[in-house]
Amino acid sequence: MAPLPQLTAAWGASPFSAALASMGGRKQETDEQITSPAQLKSAVFAAMNSGGSKVIPAAPAEGAIKMYSPEYYYTCALGGIVSCGATHTAVTPLDVVKCNIQTDPQKYKGISQGFRILVQEQGMAGLFRGWLPTLMGYSAQ
Repeated sequence: MAPLPQLTAAWGASPFSAALASMGGRKQETDEQITSPAQLKSAVFAAMNSGGSKVIPAAPAEGAIKMYSPEYYYTCALGGIVSCGATHTAVTPLDVVKCNIQTDPQKYKGISQGFRILVQEQGMAGLFRGWLPTLMGYSAQ
């Protein structure tokens, strides 16, 4: 009996058959015998290793960046700087308003009012106070 009889009855096959069929490893009509997570695991591994899998991408071609080479580490560092440093720098205005709300809750009663007051008093440049330490600190992580 399938682990989810309601779904099996609705689909007319094992609930796992659609997943395996989408990986291209097996035909949907032959998956009705999969009735447990252990069977599913072995079927998924068989499908992934069959060569027709869409789950795991192919290894990069020769001439690509070699693992653990200096170029590999430079590329990883650049990826970290872009993903962490740039994204945290982009939310600096929200962080500035949040800090203002925490330090003077009487003056800054909410996010939208905090933005409005900050721009009125300090201009648009006030929104990006502290962007450079944020960029440098998060990029170094």
